[in-house]
Amino acid sequence: MLIQDLRVLDLTDHRGELGPWLLARLGAEVIKVEPPGGSSARQEPPLATGVPDGLRSLQFAAYNDNKKSVELDLNSDAGREALLRLAAGSEIIFDSGPPGYLASAGISEADLTSANPELVYVLVTAFGADGPRSNDPASELSIAALGGPMSLQGVRERSPLKVSVPQAWRHAGAEAALASLVGYTRMQTTGEPQWIDVSAQAAMTWTLLNSMEAYEVQGYDFERAGSKVSLAVTIDLRRSTRDGYVINAPIGATYGPLIPWLIAEGIVDESWGDEDWSTYDHRALSGERTAMSYDDMLVALDELCSRYTRQELLMRGIEIGATFAPVNSIQDLLNVNHLEIRDFWRPFEFPAANEPVRRAGGPLTVDGERCDQPSKVPASDSSGTELRSEPPRVRRTRNIAQQDSDLPFSGLKIADFSWIGVGPITAKCFADHGATVVRVETEKRLDTLRAQQPFKDAE
Repeated sequence: MLIQDLRVLDLTDHRGELGPWLLARLGAEVIKVEPPGGSSARQEPPLATGVPDGLRSLQFAAYNDNKKSVELDLNSDAGREALLRLAAGSEIIFDSGPPGYLASAGISEADLTSANPELVYVLVTAFGADGPRSNDPASELSIAALGGPMSLQGVRERSPLKVSVPQAWRHAGAEAALASLVGYTRMQTTGEPQWIDVSAQAAMTWTLLNSMEAYEVQGYDFERAGSKVSLAVTIDLRRSTRDGYVINAPIGATYGPLIPWLIAEGIVDESWGDEDWSTYDHRALSGERTAMSYDDMLVALDELCSRYTRQELLMRGIEIGATFAPVNSIQDLLNVNHLEIRDFWRPFEFPAANEPVRRAGGPLTVDGERCDQPSKVPASDSSGTELRSEPPRVRRTRNIAQQDSDLPFSGLKIADFSWIGVGPITAKCFADHGATVVRVETEKRLDTLRAQQPFKDAE
């Protein structure tokens, strides 16, 4: 496991629990510190029936199944002493606020740094720990709206939409997990404690990606476009099939492998095979004349997809090197053999089930092994006796020579061969925190990211 020598204290409620859950998936020992009677997160819906109180919440089960639990009364001297003793032996603390569980109990920054001068403390908030809205009430809907992404969700002919499953606190939790590890690396670089404020509103704003700077660059915001994406032309990515939908981008780089299939089906004539599809996008976006237009490609592709099911398109696409992404339900995902082969699903013991059920395993694999831990929902205070009586833990102390820069990745050099979005965003994160990132591109294929709006003065 990647971070099995880290101990993390989780004082969050439902708003911050995903961050420490992710660290536990990577190997950290995570201890959920709960008030007497258990965390309020244990009552978050949806709730199962026929299950002991405190274990009914399916949401709690999903994001706390790899944690230990201890109840501490922070209003008592004994509870406060036990908390500070745990903090002294931990590397990272997560909290939900403002003001935070610890601050509400009167435990200050000074108290924590006195116990642990190398502590990384992460506070997950709706709008930030300070500012005029910091104490405003917040819901999933209000954070999604105030963060910006609702303005781009749906189609412009109707009102904005919220994604149907929770997003705000999930994005904030993922950002908190990342921030905690960046902060821990910075602590090792500087030798100083780190105080990190993660705003769910800001996390949602970052999901806008290139939409964030659209107004500043081109003079107007992007608008809701449903499943369409704007390159030099606007393309709808959604294709209708015999039993639903698939996602496919009809661009030259991905269209070439489809040509023999389209010809065999009688959808296009053999002249389509004469086109140099590997350079089509570059030529089309540069204004050069091409034998087929993007509209021609769309018509042919839609006809092909209408003849097959999602699964048939997926499997044939794998054979010929073409990408068809079925729009899957959860039931569909449970039957995807690709995930089964990759050991994605793991057994999960839930009190409402008579036998282990399947759930998503760890988020990544290292050397072919999926990062994961045994999955069982802890009863409140299930590890309390053990943790309250354990000897002081020797935490993993700073072991990196102090550098001139206070940026955690200063001196790190990264070659970035990625393209489109996720890879460049990841490399940018390292660069933002001090790494030297060299982007390596090929002359033979235009990175589609370079054709994405916004363009200066909309040109």
